[in-house]
Amino acid sequence: MNNPYANSGYAKAMTAYQNTQDENLGPMEIILELYKGVIKFLRQAKSAYEADDLEKMCYWVDRVQKILEALTAHLDMEQGGKDAEFLQEFYVVLIARLGKVLDRPDTSKEFDQLIAYAMPVYERWYELTYDRVAPGKEDADVKESAHAN
Repeated sequence: MNNPYANSGYAKAMTAYQNTQDENLGPMEIILELYKGVIKFLRQAKSAYEADDLEKMCYWVDRVQKILEALTAHLDMEQGGKDAEFLQEFYVVLIARLGKVLDRPDTSKEFDQLIAYAMPVYERWYELTYDRVAPGKEDADVKESAHAN
């Protein structure tokens, strides 16, 4: 896999994240944590929607969109090749669908579909980060939050 974030200034952009988290995280691990955040926040947005708390749902959707926008902005399309093209399309689809989540006939189901869409990318990033398949294709944090909703 070509690194879709090579030489893009990604590390500088993620410094704020790293400063608030474990300072021993490398670039791949930071991106993995961001993907984990996307999934977690999508689940929280779904829960807020189901609790009829649209303000909180919008808060969580905004958090997801900010992560996706940051990841998109720091893709290195030249160095990343087809991997960067895939990720760019992945981010565009998620952002577009999130923008219309309330227009769907079944908003809860749409959140489930968005989570299902994001999981394989998270799992692949996990495999690339740790050079192994994630236990149960998910790490404990993601797996635990999957059962919470």
